[in-house]
Amino acid sequence: MNTTFSSLVLASAIALSAIAGGAAADTGTAGAGASMANLKPRQGISLDVGSKRAVGYFLADSRICNLTLLVADRMDEGSTEVPAATRLQFEVAAGSDVRVDTSEGKALAFGCATDAKSMRVNTLDQLAAYSPIR
Repeated sequence: MNTTFSSLVLASAIALSAIAGGAAADTGTAGAGASMANLKPRQGISLDVGSKRAVGYFLADSRICNLTLLVADRMDEGSTEVPAATRLQFEVAAGSDVRVDTSEGKALAFGCATDAKSMRVNTLDQLAAYSPIR
């Protein structure tokens, strides 16, 4: 997928998330401790995780939650430049989870319910984070 298309998809997802209001779960900015949200299939989510923005949804397929996330740098207020997004896709087995870590000490944990009809989303502070030695 080219960068321009990815950027358009991310911008569209962010806009849809903002327009959907009550239909989108938004856990806001991950701060000290953790926050949590529960998702239903096809329900959009928009998350701030450190300097990153993640938008996504999942589809239920028998015993699997098919999770799709678009992750990019957060847009600055008033900026017209849309940051390039990276698309991540995960097949999360019912009763299992997947975790996406950032280099800033933040993480997202997505847990698929045992019936695969909902997902639990937690924003977490990691105990350790990568930091290059200078």
